[in-house]
Amino acid sequence: MDILRTELVEAQKARTDFIRWKLVFVATLGAVGLGLTTSKALPNAALVLGCIPFVCLYVDMVSRHLSLRIVIIGEFLKRNPGADPLMAQYEAFVDRTRTMAGAGAAPTLNAFALQDTLIPGSTLAINAVVIAYGLLQAEPWIAAAGTLGAVGSMLVERVYRQRIDAVRAIRVDGPPA
Repeated sequence: MDILRTELVEAQKARTDFIRWKLVFVATLGAVGLGLTTSKALPNAALVLGCIPFVCLYVDMVSRHLSLRIVIIGEFLKRNPGADPLMAQYEAFVDRTRTMAGAGAAPTLNAFALQDTLIPGSTLAINAVVIAYGLLQAEPWIAAAGTLGAVGSMLVERVYRQRIDAVRAIRVDGPPA
């Protein structure tokens, strides 16, 4: 079980690093693409802006893969209490924090909603800026890249959610449901 715990922690660290690097990559590409550097040697620097949506999409795919890995390990630990009872209790508790009773208009609250919103939400916001820039600068290919990035992000999120649901539907005592 120590191996699983170590893998869980390493996957969480890697996911956090990827989210951090997403900001660095976008800021760097944006600075180069908008000409915010002191170098005049990049006459077509705006071409770099078209790469931003695809960098975001790549980071989101890797982040979601790592998130899926974390959920799979957590589900395994929760369903096998004999191996490590404390970890099984913890994973069961974590699972309950995803559907806490909400107050007011929110029937349920998810303790992890901020991070779950951060990954696709930041990509959609960045792509909206890329689309607007492309339209305002009469660069339709930049706007198209932003649109492809936004659609790709929504597809990644959909596939991720389907896989999470499939993992949670697996029965321990037999074949998948």
